[in-house]
Amino acid sequence: MSDESENPREGMDLRPDGGIHLWLDGTKYRLRRPRGREFRKLREELQDHLDVINALVDDTMRWAAEIIDKPDAETGTGTESSKLLAQHSPEARAEDRRRTRAIRDQTEESLRSWYASVVSTLSVNDAEIDADDLPAWTSDTAEALAIIDHWRSRPSLSGAPE
Repeated sequence: MSDESENPREGMDLRPDGGIHLWLDGTKYRLRRPRGREFRKLREELQDHLDVINALVDDTMRWAAEIIDKPDAETGTGTESSKLLAQHSPEARAEDRRRTRAIRDQTEESLRSWYASVVSTLSVNDAEIDADDLPAWTSDTAEALAIIDHWRSRPSLSGAPE
């Protein structure tokens, strides 16, 4: 028999009624379905975060394309060997790592912030969580988009309190 304190429950359960049960370090947060204005606010907040992340990705892709398209120093032409960023200067490889880390850090910070906003907006017990205390899985874009789709696909039950 496993001890719950040694292996606390972690994860998310998308409920048929549009609500969400969110377990973080063994603590269960019950989230009600958002009302129209709340849904729009949370959806737009997520999209704003994703826009920042996508801008970083686009900038990095432009930078990488410039590096890859530079002519080979020996031949003066873009050779196959110059097509791979990994075969470029140590400085270019270091810049690529820096940019990749920046994208990852921004993604994690943005999505944890969004989850904290979701909990503070929709918790049935007015719970608050600190974005910095959230686990790594809350920085997964696919999970956040699944929440938006979940809310969008669950019709309100007529006459039922939300």
